[in-house]
Amino acid sequence: MGPSAEFAKAVGLGTARQLQVQMKDWSRRWAVPSLPSKIHIRVNPHLRTSIARYKRDQKSIEVGPRFLTLRTRKAEVLAHELAHAAIDQRYGPAAKVHGTEWQALVTAVGFPPRARLVTKRKAHSHSIRVRKFVYEHRCPVCQMVRVSRRVVRAWRCRSCVEGGLPGNLKITKTGRPG
Repeated sequence: MGPSAEFAKAVGLGTARQLQVQMKDWSRRWAVPSLPSKIHIRVNPHLRTSIARYKRDQKSIEVGPRFLTLRTRKAEVLAHELAHAAIDQRYGPAAKVHGTEWQALVTAVGFPPRARLVTKRKAHSHSIRVRKFVYEHRCPVCQMVRVSRRVVRAWRCRSCVEGGLPGNLKITKTGRPG
């Protein structure tokens, strides 16, 4: 198994070979020399929040677009994920994800044992949008008010509807949410 052709094409053949050599070295140091041949590395273009991840059930490592854009630290990310696979093979699912065993393996190959790699990430169009306003929904007949962080056109004034009126509310944008 090892890196897929798609992975090699995405990172470049030279980088893929270099990472494969490093993976073999790490696996020997971790006393699981057959590990690189058992783990499949592939590109997942839909991976947005993580740089990479180890999938225990598929015995694979998925790398996302953020991994591919890293200029440096690809080896650190791959060591992080491969260490998860090594822990899984050596200790089974009972070991903690970023526990002492995992930390020892990552440290043994020269990387800091951190759970997250901080990178400069560009904002994506699907990022969470911070709403700066609240919306007041007011009945023009009885002055009943409902407030929300978004416009809700389906709301009606209950007492006006019960009285036979349409119960439509006038919606106005007000200040910041509290």
